Amino acid sequence: MKDHLGNLARGVAIGAADVVPGVSGGTIALITGIYDRLINAISNIVTGLKKLLKGEFKAFWETIDGSFLLTIFIGISISFISLAKGISYALVHYPEELNAFFFGLILSSAIYLARQIPVRTTLHFLIFAIGVGVAYGLTILPPLSPTPSYAMVFGAGAIAICAMILPGISGSFILLIMGMYEFILGGIKDFKLAIIATFMAGAVLGILSFAKLLSWLFKHYKSETLWLLTGFLIGALNKVWPWKVADQTLEVDGKVKVLTENNLAPQQDTLVICLVLFAVGFALVFILEKVGNATKK
Repeated sequence: MKDHLGNLARGVAIGAADVVPGVSGGTIALITGIYDRLINAISNIVTGLKKLLKGEFKAFWETIDGSFLLTIFIGISISFISLAKGISYALVHYPEELNAFFFGLILSSAIYLARQIPVRTTLHFLIFAIGVGVAYGLTILPPLSPTPSYAMVFGAGAIAICAMILPGISGSFILLIMGMYEFILGGIKDFKLAIIATFMAGAVLGILSFAKLLSWLFKHYKSETLWLLTGFLIGALNKVWPWKVADQTLEVDGKVKVLTENNLAPQQDTLVICLVLFAVGFALVFILEKVGNATKK
């Protein structure tokens, strides 16, 4: 029972991280000591389903570490449902303050990841630079479409779930870069079943196809993978710089959609609160690390 409650709490923390474009759920799983178990359980789902089709339910449940996975996903669902409305409101009314918090989370996540890599070579720094360049390039692209289609929602689910299980990259942040974050979050907040079901279908496809590759990468190229992810986080900071001005906009269904924007110097009216929220976000990752280390002992 104690293990189940602990895993439920970990699931809630992972879900909170995944719904906020800052810390990834994978980072929380890594900090709290369940990352390898989570990835192995997910990567065994296809094998488990083959046993389920043969009527071997017990073997299926044991293969996918069912009790563990179910508890984690219940916790994730609790966070998604409970946080969606609050973040949607903050995105509209307090975008600078919210981005300052995200900025702190992402920067400290990058530092945390870099500290996990014992090996530092010229190749690793090259991989890091590539990650920075690719991520920065993505942040300055306009959204894929001001009016997302269901095909885009499906694709976003497949891509975001892959990022959600990577340590360092937040799936929500990938949605933010793609220009899909507010749309998906709004669908969850308003409980629009068509959007939620399409997104979840894409997520299922993404996680089943990606988990084994991720497991292989971490087994054979862990340092290189972590350096790439660290670079991606640093390059992506441009997207959550708190002070921005819209460069190109488009009105869709009576709402103004920002297509491109430029960074501004810090604005005095929100500087103090943004610095405070940045500090809170920055400290949060290291607080979670200490809590995670304590729970492992």
